[in-house]
Amino acid sequence: MADNVIGFVGVEKYEIILYLSRILHHLNLKVLLVDLSESEALYSCIPIPNDMRNKENKIDYRGIDFIKSENKLYDLQGNYDVILIDFGFNSYSNILSQCNRILLFTDLQLHNIERIKNMKIQTVAEMSLILKEFINCKITPEFITTQIGYNIDKEQVYVFHNDIIDMKYKIHSQYDDCFHFKKLSRSYNQFLKDVIFELVINIDLKTYRKAYKKAGRGK
Repeated sequence: MADNVIGFVGVEKYEIILYLSRILHHLNLKVLLVDLSESEALYSCIPIPNDMRNKENKIDYRGIDFIKSENKLYDLQGNYDVILIDFGFNSYSNILSQCNRILLFTDLQLHNIERIKNMKIQTVAEMSLILKEFINCKITPEFITTQIGYNIDKEQVYVFHNDIIDMKYKIHSQYDDCFHFKKLSRSYNQFLKDVIFELVINIDLKTYRKAYKKAGRGK
């Protein structure tokens, strides 16, 4: 498997995968997107001609490759700098245990927290927990971290508060071929930056900001 294989697990996070892919693209890295989820939400974001909708086809999406076949992934894995895989709640894929980093996504709803817990992911990879559509209530990030049962450092827990602008960009990323995300909330921006700086060796802040600005403008 490639050196940088990131597994995205849990509730819908297609917009984050798309944002990261555009930034990485503008850092001149070769990126592969893979949708192995049960919902196929990421797949629905990719404009694919009807005659190309075979599961085994590789699609070029504005300079970034996309597939939805686990078998195809084994064939292509050595050709990319970064592979971003949406697993949804699919715990049966053999690829999950081979990821270098796993990002767990949930909201405050108990059934989604339980679904992640029940996946019983076996991995030595570092994990992060991202809490989406968070509101201030009696359910705290510390409680959720304890409930899901994985060993996650406090510094690797991110909280995305419910934000109308973030939601607008998320929806637009599904409908627009050339989406933009120029004014994301601070928590989204910090998360994207942290992930990129972990993936890209020796990147400086100026280079990152330049790539982010291009991606955010829809390029």
